[in-house]
Amino acid sequence: MTNVTKHHPIKVCFISPKAYPIFNPKIDGVFGGAEVDLYLLSRELAKDKNFQTSVIVADYHQEPQEIIDHVYLIRSVDFKKNPMINLIRLWKAMKRIEADIYFMESATLGCVIICLFCLWHKKKYMYRTANDGECDGSYIKEKGIAGKLFRWTMQKTSVLVTQNEENAEQLERTVGVSPVVIRNGGEIPELSMLPREYVLWVGRSAHVKRPDLYLDLAQQFPKESFVAICPQGTYDHTYKQLQQRARSLGNLKFLTGVPFEKIDDYFSKAKVLVNTSDSEGFPNVFLQAAKCATPILSLNVNPDQILTQYKFGLFAQGDMELMKQQLESLLNPAVVEDMGRNGYHYAKEHHDIKKITEQYKTIFNKEFGH
Repeated sequence: MTNVTKHHPIKVCFISPKAYPIFNPKIDGVFGGAEVDLYLLSRELAKDKNFQTSVIVADYHQEPQEIIDHVYLIRSVDFKKNPMINLIRLWKAMKRIEADIYFMESATLGCVIICLFCLWHKKKYMYRTANDGECDGSYIKEKGIAGKLFRWTMQKTSVLVTQNEENAEQLERTVGVSPVVIRNGGEIPELSMLPREYVLWVGRSAHVKRPDLYLDLAQQFPKESFVAICPQGTYDHTYKQLQQRARSLGNLKFLTGVPFEKIDDYFSKAKVLVNTSDSEGFPNVFLQAAKCATPILSLNVNPDQILTQYKFGLFAQGDMELMKQQLESLLNPAVVEDMGRNGYHYAKEHHDIKKITEQYKTIFNKEFGH
């Protein structure tokens, strides 16, 4: 009689402190693309009985442990506490979970603690880069000792994941590692072409996102309607000035936040999504726009030349005057519909969360020896 070895579920723990408000919409909190990435991935992975999925989240005065959508949520760090206390809390939460694989996507001091924990306890550590700066060496140079520590953690990962081919090539040069390229994942709805009402911008008020440039653009198109969804970024002390300037523009509606489950409604009614960021890896807003058949106009970001290759947006190559001209052409309804359809088909083919999660499962199984 053949002995059949039963494998226990692979325990994958994602560390994403700011992701809790996405899991629980009743909680008011700021989150970004990295949190959305891990929220979608953890939920999809949890549907497979061969995996046990947990997420370490921050303290929003919720229960110490909850299960939402089959994902275990473990309360840990408190943003109001001393950073050293939070690092201890993080270590204890990781120890309590006893996962096989720990997964992070955000360049913070937490990366060092997670890496040390995994080395000490002989666990697998995976990291996914969140923006260009982590890959091209600029973050490492700017942050001094913290940057060097971050570089060391990337060299010690079991698997390093990046969002596009350009970032992968940069990491080989700056860090000396060969990462795996996995695109962002999203839940792709059926194609729906709603009436288009306004020009849209979505992002935190962090300086790298350059919301001020979007206001400049709105000022130059006084007869066009503009909407900005712009929650306050962490440590942004100029937010009130940004709000005041936005209020002075009669054609601009400035929203300080929209619940995650309602954000697609705004993308679906937009004529075009404008991105003014100085630098990003693969903006989640690109995927959100594409799946809603909304064309994209980007100032500085065009990962792997996707906007031009797949013809669902225009790239201004860092030139604000060119961006103005391109916006004029994108306001043509026929252009909007044509590029919008291209974007939708691109998203469905390359970013469906089910397909993306299968790529991660292959890596998880390989790393854990199944």
